[in-house]
Amino acid sequence: MIPLADSGVAWLIAAFIYLAVIPAWDCFARWSLRWAGAAGRLAAGVRRWPGAPWLALAARLAYCLGVPYAALLLGVADARRMGLAGLPWWPELPVGAAAGLAGTALLAWSWGRVATVTYRRGSRRRLFLAEWKALRAPWGWVWLVLEVLCLQMSWAFVRGAAIRLVGLYAGVFLGLALLGATWLLRPGRLESLGDIEARASAFLTAGLAVITSLVFLYAENLWLCGLVHGLGLAATVLAAGRAYARASS
Repeated sequence: MIPLADSGVAWLIAAFIYLAVIPAWDCFARWSLRWAGAAGRLAAGVRRWPGAPWLALAARLAYCLGVPYAALLLGVADARRMGLAGLPWWPELPVGAAAGLAGTALLAWSWGRVATVTYRRGSRRRLFLAEWKALRAPWGWVWLVLEVLCLQMSWAFVRGAAIRLVGLYAGVFLGLALLGATWLLRPGRLESLGDIEARASAFLTAGLAVITSLVFLYAENLWLCGLVHGLGLAATVLAAGRAYARASS
């Protein structure tokens, strides 16, 4: 265990660095587009490389899952506050599950209505098209599972540090606020909200973040949060797909 781990200071510092790396990397990626000479050609070659998407996926998995895991091994993070171990069962688990199911149902119904209204107002663009294609593809669900794993582990790592600092109730919402602020600091995110598909995906992720944060508040169980996240994502995408099918028939 490294020094200051027991006080929670190391975890808090690690969480802030963890969050800061994300917008910093986005800024670096944008800056690399303006490189000239050999460096510019190298960066362009990496972006055009057929294996670039797999490299990006591997890097994201290593960052989102590897950093929290390393923090757990070093004693910086606490598995209990991340919701991985020492889990309460009764009545926290059923209450958290009920909250998650209610939130999932509300989210799916809401986005189904939004999809119907959007279609009937003359827009032929489908919301959650990438997610819909992933669900329909033979192994596309693997991509969605990895997305849920990356997001939930990242959220748990930051939320756990906030809980260590200010306690469960305030920590859950402080962690949520820190994650939201990080998203806003990422270059191009606010501009992307002008696109209906990007806006829908961003709002869906935000909704899932709020719902799973409430689930954690009741159940303190990351496994349940991941299950609710995956269920909510799939239910919303399928609800939007059914809404389009009904509206076009």
